[in-house]
Amino acid sequence: MRLIHTATLEVHEFLNEKAAPRYVILSHTWGDEECTLQQMDNSNTEWLSQRAGYRKILSFCAEARKHGHCWAWVDTCCIDKSSTAELSEAINCMFGWYRNADHCYVYLSDVREAAQIAQARWFTRGWTLQELIAPATIWFYNSVWEVLGSKQSLQEELQQLTGIDAEVLNTGILDNISTAQRMSWAAKRQTTRPEDLAYSLLGIFGVHMPLLYGEGARSFIRLQEEILKISSDQSLFAWGLPLQVKTIKEFLKSPANRRPQRSEMHGLLADSPSQFTSTSRIHVLEDIKSTLPPVVFNGGVRIELQVKEVSDQQIQFAVIYCTLSDNFEYYLGFPIFPWSERWVARFGEPILIAVADMVEPASTVPFCNPSVLFVKAPPFESVRTKTNNTVRFAHLLGDYGRHYRLEHVDASESAHYVAETQSIILPKDGDALHAVLYFTATDLMLQQSLASFVRDWNRSDYDNMKCSTWSFITKASGKHWYDKRLIGSCVTIHPPFAILIGGSTSNPWTRTAIILDDNRANQDFKQLFLADGRFVRTCTTRRYLSSILGQTSREDPGFNSQKQSDRLAIARCDYRIPYTYYTDLRRSTRRREGERRGTECVYAHSELRMSSSNLVERSLVLFVELSSRLGAIEQRPRWWAF
Repeated sequence: MRLIHTATLEVHEFLNEKAAPRYVILSHTWGDEECTLQQMDNSNTEWLSQRAGYRKILSFCAEARKHGHCWAWVDTCCIDKSSTAELSEAINCMFGWYRNADHCYVYLSDVREAAQIAQARWFTRGWTLQELIAPATIWFYNSVWEVLGSKQSLQEELQQLTGIDAEVLNTGILDNISTAQRMSWAAKRQTTRPEDLAYSLLGIFGVHMPLLYGEGARSFIRLQEEILKISSDQSLFAWGLPLQVKTIKEFLKSPANRRPQRSEMHGLLADSPSQFTSTSRIHVLEDIKSTLPPVVFNGGVRIELQVKEVSDQQIQFAVIYCTLSDNFEYYLGFPIFPWSERWVARFGEPILIAVADMVEPASTVPFCNPSVLFVKAPPFESVRTKTNNTVRFAHLLGDYGRHYRLEHVDASESAHYVAETQSIILPKDGDALHAVLYFTATDLMLQQSLASFVRDWNRSDYDNMKCSTWSFITKASGKHWYDKRLIGSCVTIHPPFAILIGGSTSNPWTRTAIILDDNRANQDFKQLFLADGRFVRTCTTRRYLSSILGQTSREDPGFNSQKQSDRLAIARCDYRIPYTYYTDLRRSTRRREGERRGTECVYAHSELRMSSSNLVERSLVLFVELSSRLGAIEQRPRWWAF
C-alpha cells in the first residue's frame, strides 16, 4: 500500500498494511491530466503544477493537513498501473482501503452549490458506489473545495439519488442486503472500460478474482460465478424483472408463449448490471431443499431448482426462492426451454408462480422437491452438427403401443413421406398442415380390455363370450370362469385417431384428433358424445383433413394451434367384474357375491422434439405415446433404437 505525505507530497510504500499509519482517502471522478505514480516522482514541479490532476492532489492534501492528517491515499498516484499484478491486487483490496480510512473526501468537480448535488457526475460512475458505502465518514466538497455536507447530513438526498438504504449508508454493513438489491444500486452506473462494471463491484459482494482487461462483458459473468461460490441467494437469477410482473397464467396467454429464437435464449446469469434495474423489491427466501450448490462448468451452470411443468407445453418454468416484497403468495421464476438432450436455456422476463400452483392442497410445506437443471445459452450451430428438415417417427410408445397400428399417411405436395424410413420431409417455411398419420385399433384392444380389466376371467373362456361391435364401440359379456352363474361385461370405445404435423423445421406444430367416418360422421359424433364428451373435443373426418392439407390458412380454430405437443383421450373401457368370496362365521362358512366396477382411459400424447438422428445430424422426432397415465412417458428411445 502506498500513501502520500500531505506535507511533502512524497509517495511512500508500506509493505505491511497493518503497520501503515492512519490516513484519509479521496473519492473523485477522473478527468484530464491525472497524475500517475511515475509522474509524482518527477522532479519537474513546474510541469506538475500545470496539470489539473496535480492541483487536485494539492488541494486534497491541504484539506487533510487542515484536519490534522499526515497521510493520504489517491487512486491515480498510489497505484502503479504499469504493473498488472499490482493493479489487480489494488482493485481487490480497494473496498477495504476505503473502509479503513479515517475519513473519505468526495470531490465533486462539477458542483458549486449544494442544490446541484443531484446533477453530479460522481453519482453515475461505477467505482464511486463502493466509495460511498465503505467509508464510515464522508465529507462532500464542491469544485472549489468548500464543504457541502457529510454522509450523515445529506443522508436523505443520498438515499433518493442512489436507492441505498439509510442503514447501509450509516453502517456500511451489507450482510442482510440481497444480491439483487446490491446489483440494483449499480444498474444505472457506468465505467469507461466495460470490464470495470464487474471489477468495481468486487468489494460490494466480498469476492476476489483476477483482472482480465480485454474480456469485455465476460468479466460480469465471472463476477456472478464468484458470487455463486459464496452465496445461496437466488435473487442473483431475478435479473430482467419488469415493473409489471406477469403471472404464469398471464404469460401462457401472452404472445411471449412461443418457441424462442436463438437470440432470445440466455444462460442463467445476467450480461450486465443494467438488467437489475427493478430488483430492489425482491424478498429472498431460504433454500432448504437443495442438496448441492450450483456448479459452473462448460460455459453453463448445474443447479437444483423447483420446476413448474405445464401440460402440452415444451416450455417449463424454473422457480427461485424469492418473492416480491408486496406479494408473498407467489414465487419468482422464469421460463426455460430445452434446446438439447441435456441443456435448457432461459428466456423472457421473470414471472410470478403461485405457491398453490406448485404444491398440492394437502402438502404440509409450500415448496416441492427441486430438479437438476443444466442451464446455458445455446451456441451457434457447430460445423460438427447439422440440422435437417426431416421429421422421424419414433413408433408408438407406452402401455398400449401394440394395440394400435399406423394405417395410412397423407402428405401435402410440399412435404414428402418416406415409408421405408417412416419419416416426413418438411418445407423450410410456412405453417401449413403437411402430413396426417392415421391410426386404428388392433384386435389386441379387445384382448387388453378383457385380460387387463376383467382379470377374473379365464383366457380359455374368450370363445364363449358374446361380443357385439358397432364401428368403434365393442361390447363383451361372459360367465365367470369359476362360478358360471355370475355374468360380467365390459364396453370398450376405441375410435381411430390421427396425428397432424405442420409448420416448418424451426417452428413445427402437432395436433391429435379423433377420426369420424366420412359417410356417417354425425352418427359417430353422437355416439362418441354420449359415451364420453372428451372424445369430441377434437374430431374430424379424413375428407376434411385432405381438403386442408397443404393450406397455409385455415378457418377451423381447432387446427390453428402452434403447439409442439398435444394430448387427447382416444380410448375408454368400462368394466364390471363379478366375484365370490367366503366368510367364516363361528365355524360355519357363508358364500357371498360381489362386483368391481371401473373405468380406464387411454391417452395419446404427441410431441415434436429436436433430437439427434445420428452421430452428426439433428432432426425433429415425432413421439406418439399411449398410456392410461397423464403426461409423457419418461423413458424415450434414442435415435439408434428407432
